[in-house]
Amino acid sequence: MKSKSIIFVVLVVFCTSTSTYVLAQTNSDLTNKELAENQRDANLLETILRQDQARKIDEQKRADEHSDAVYFAQKRNAERQKAGSINLSEATTKMPVKADYPARKAYNMWIIDEKKPTVPVKMLE
Repeated sequence: MKSKSIIFVVLVVFCTSTSTYVLAQTNSDLTNKELAENQRDANLLETILRQDQARKIDEQKRADEHSDAVYFAQKRNAERQKAGSINLSEATTKMPVKADYPARKAYNMWIIDEKKPTVPVKMLE
């Protein structure tokens, strides 16, 4: 009887320790998987934030270029008006007014305006 109870106790202890080890290993695997998923999520979030920051910097550069293009277009039109080759209403209507226009469009509009034949005001008098 004693040997059966000792075997039973040894068996119970063995099964308990084995199941505890298996559960601990399973929890460790789950923790590692969760850590890996959290790391992937963090990397993805960091990538998204970098792209957003790069997009904002790009938009700011385009807005600055547009502002510069508008300034130089106004300056050129003022110089041309002083020379008497265009009138003020034509100069102001040819310029883009929205801030979201790219600088290239403002430059192209100026080029198109430059290609038009203009008659100096002095010749009309």
